Amino acid sequence: MASTAGRTMLKLTAATAVLLGSFWLTLEILDYWATPDDPNADLIAVTEATYGMNCRGPVAGSGKVNDVKAGNATAAVAESCAGARKTCSFVVDVNRIGDPAPGCGKDLSIAWRCGAQATVHRTYVAAEAHGQRIWLRCPWE
Repeated sequence: MASTAGRTMLKLTAATAVLLGSFWLTLEILDYWATPDDPNADLIAVTEATYGMNCRGPVAGSGKVNDVKAGNATAAVAESCAGARKTCSFVVDVNRIGDPAPGCGKDLSIAWRCGAQATVHRTYVAAEAHGQRIWLRCPWE
């Protein structure tokens, strides 16, 4: 009788070991598939941001010219999104960006990449962009 109980315990122990091993292996496989090839694939990198390009040119009746430069807001937007993964929220603030064309309602365009992807995503906010909240997102298929 003792040998039957011993064999039963041995079989239960072996079955438990197989079950736990299978469970662990399944979790390892799922973890491998769920981990992206590039750990920075969802890291948002702002490549260019321009505030007020719609105001570039001569100012009516003043003889002045608004010399708005492309990329004039890149540093501010990039700083706000530094280290952001998947999404980044940015509030357009003329006090932070600077006013490249006083007296003119300014637009904002932003371009960004997700990790090392070649695709450049873009968003545009019509004038007046000041005070608007912009969301940059990394799309996932």
